[in-house]
Amino acid sequence: MTVEPIGEKELFTVNYYDYGEPYYGSRGKMNFRIAREPMANVHFKAPDERGEAKFRVTVWPGPYAYAVTDEKQKKTQEFEYTGEGLSAAIRWLNEQASSMNEEE
Repeated sequence: MTVEPIGEKELFTVNYYDYGEPYYGSRGKMNFRIAREPMANVHFKAPDERGEAKFRVTVWPGPYAYAVTDEKQKKTQEFEYTGEGLSAAIRWLNEQASSMNEEE
C-alpha cells in the first residue's frame, strides 16, 4: 500500500506544542502522536523559563487510539525541540509509515 508522505504544512509549528497539547494523526495503517516532553503549557512563560524540552513522537498500528493501544505496539523516538527537530520527526514518521504500510 503506497501512502502520500506527511508534509511539513500538514502539522502545526513548534509554537502549537508550547500550549502542552499533543497532535494526533494517521497515515494509512499507521497512527501517530507528536508532543512536547515534558508536556506542559509554557506558551506564556519567557523562553528562558520554559526549561529543556524534546519532541516525543510515537507511532502505532491502527485502528485503535493511543490511550487504548498496548505499549508493546508503540514505537517512540525523541527529537530536538526546534523547527529542525520537527522536520527530522516528519522524516522519521514518513519512514515509519512506509514500513508499516508495506507490511501485510
